[in-house]
Amino acid sequence: MSRPAVSTETTAKTLILGVVGGVAFWRLGLPLPWLSGPAVAVATAALAGRHPGVAAPVRESAIVLLGLTLGATVTPATLALLPR
Repeated sequence: MSRPAVSTETTAKTLILGVVGGVAFWRLGLPLPWLSGPAVAVATAALAGRHPGVAAPVRESAIVLLGLTLGATVTPATLALLPR
């Protein structure tokens, strides 16, 4: 089953919503504002009946970027700590 294409307008609105959520959590001094804020904002919009979404190329690029970022933090020293 393929997903329907997400419009540029929906992508832009979703990204703006995420930024607003991040700024709100950051201003409130909440932990992990740039992770938690967008997640809460977009989830709230979805629960309110909106249909947030991100176009596949943007989503896939973000996944690759996150994977590279996480992978860059794994060093031999990090792996040595695993048995602990």
